Amino acid sequence: MIKRNFFIFFKALPFILFILFTQKRFVIFGARRTLSERYHSKSAKWLTRIIASLGPTFIKLAQVISTRADFLPTAYLEALSTLQDEVPPVPFNRIKPIIEKDSGKSIKDIFDEFNEEPLAAASVAQVYRAVYKGKDVIVKVIRPDIEKNVAIDIKTLKSVLNLLKIFFPQNKSIQSISVVIREFSVTIYQEMDLIHETKNIKEFAEIAKKLDFIIIPKTYSELVSKNIMVMDYHKGVKITHFKQIREMGLEPKKIIDKLIEFYIYQSLITGIVHADPHPGNILVNEKGRIIMLDFGLVIHISEDTKQNLIKAVLAGIKEDIPGIIDAYYALGIINKEVSRQLLESMAGKLYKVLSQKDISNKKIQVIITEIMKSFYAFPFELPQNLVYIFKTAALLEGIGTAYNPSYNLVKDIIPVAKRYIKETELGKSFSPMNLIKKGFEQLKEFVNDTRRLMHVAYAEDFRVKIHPTNISGLENFLIHVIKRLIASVIGGFIGIISALVFIENKNIYMLIAGLAVSGFTVFLSFAFPIKTTYGYSTLLDVFRHKDGE
Repeated sequence: MIKRNFFIFFKALPFILFILFTQKRFVIFGARRTLSERYHSKSAKWLTRIIASLGPTFIKLAQVISTRADFLPTAYLEALSTLQDEVPPVPFNRIKPIIEKDSGKSIKDIFDEFNEEPLAAASVAQVYRAVYKGKDVIVKVIRPDIEKNVAIDIKTLKSVLNLLKIFFPQNKSIQSISVVIREFSVTIYQEMDLIHETKNIKEFAEIAKKLDFIIIPKTYSELVSKNIMVMDYHKGVKITHFKQIREMGLEPKKIIDKLIEFYIYQSLITGIVHADPHPGNILVNEKGRIIMLDFGLVIHISEDTKQNLIKAVLAGIKEDIPGIIDAYYALGIINKEVSRQLLESMAGKLYKVLSQKDISNKKIQVIITEIMKSFYAFPFELPQNLVYIFKTAALLEGIGTAYNPSYNLVKDIIPVAKRYIKETELGKSFSPMNLIKKGFEQLKEFVNDTRRLMHVAYAEDFRVKIHPTNISGLENFLIHVIKRLIASVIGGFIGIISALVFIENKNIYMLIAGLAVSGFTVFLSFAFPIKTTYGYSTLLDVFRHKDGE
């Protein structure tokens, strides 16, 4: 253990120091250092090699960090994202005792057949093919000693960070990494518990009942423990193997669209998100259905977060930049120190470019790089539960651009998001009929407020600093003006309501009639004379200012 601690310490120290030196010129004070892209690129590659040499725990941790644009420069994020969660397999003679101990039987007594060559080997578990009760199955087994090694690694990392906090208490990078490690220390243990993963699979099996293009493998409860899990085997190809997908007579773009729909449904409807997406966990069968694997890391989004996500998407659909910024503030993405004007300007430019029809992927990447730099340069904070949403978006973008270099994820997300938002309570509130209802409620409130105002005027409690010739006549005039204003507002609402009804029912006659009534009402309100103390005037005359009066 001591040997491992020293090994980790001396390997991790350069990584932590590199982060520190990219923040301030003199580590704890001075201006932010300006380093060349070449310097960052070389440093990032070196740090990636260091992390790869530290083993599975650090590889998985680095994969999480690679999604954190809020405290690492782009070059480091790109380098860390290349780390693969693939390690040499553990010999079967060390795996066999785990299966037999947890099941209480020998492998021969459980399975009809068992292939001792692993189908896949990752940092946390290994996977084998077998036959159980005549069915092809997958046997997932947690690697021996992985929990003990992870505990040592996390404890050592926390100790190093606690020491650094003493010397650099205000350093935001250290604070951010501490939050990531705290979250990681929870999620990694969930990934090492196959009982927990089975519960996640059951949740997604319910989702699959509503999305028939998704396959969630069935598990066998009698063969599930903390260290082993048996599930149905489904034959398929990786979602990024487009040539094989075409050979099956399928169109890759349609498969990608289905995957987008699946993740939109998770994020906006259920709030349950498959948080470890990569092409190796997503297969496509010959019928075009998507097979989802590996449910060790699943996050549950709070209802408030889900509602704010929906608000952000709704604002995006309507091109409401201030609305997007408001939603980001509510989600905790944007720190209050950041200039709102700067954000709106940056978001407006981004939206304008992304909405172009023939934008190339190269241009999109340039824009994203600039945004990443802004994340790093300004005090943005990405909440940990949203890290996995962004990770999912990065996966979808990556699969799309692998299929078509000019792929634009935003354009494909919007129509799907529109459809599913209509199913949410917040989305339903924006339906034409609900808008009409809301309009009537606002009109009712306006009328009530006006009635109270007139009551105050009649009770002679209304105070205005004017000196009319005839106060009684002025009160009378004021009531007439208010009535005309109410009539014009009602006329306006009639026009809006008829337009909304037309959108809902496509009844052109109702639209024409409504607009005619609306226009006539507004016209009379402004054009018909009102008797005043000074003679007859129209509402337009009332609001018209003349010099010398």
